[in-house]
Amino acid sequence: MSLVAPTGLSLSQSGATVTATWNAVTGATYYLIQRYEQNATYNDRITVGTSTATSFTDPAVPIVVETGSGFAQAVWTYYVYSADSTGVYGGTGQPITMNQTTTTVVQGFDVSKPVLSDGTYYVYNSITHTLISSEPDQNDRDAVLIAYLKTVGA
Repeated sequence: MSLVAPTGLSLSQSGATVTATWNAVTGATYYLIQRYEQNATYNDRITVGTSTATSFTDPAVPIVVETGSGFAQAVWTYYVYSADSTGVYGGTGQPITMNQTTTTVVQGFDVSKPVLSDGTYYVYNSITHTLISSEPDQNDRDAVLIAYLKTVGA
């Protein structure tokens, strides 16, 4: 049996957290939630979780993303798919533009590298990580940012 896509997908941001809510699908036993960045390819789409309820909270979503020549305000598209024991079926997507967090949320940063067009800065050199891949995908970039945010207590 094929399931329809969830309807009524709504996204909200609080700090670096995004919460998705949607309407229940008759017959669905769980929902698969994925996200990808606005300029990413389909292969960069990552599964951020599953839910048996009609909501999901993604706790550490990057607010800015590297654009190749700098950093820009992140725009993520979330997809929610209906699923049951026989497979994953119809999905629906919704974009969300991440709002800048306040200094009190991400704590203090020194001025050394721009992040957003409004002149917000952070200490780029203090982000340390070991990267095996010479061409990091969105999972790699997310992991680096999440690890860094944990070090500053965000």
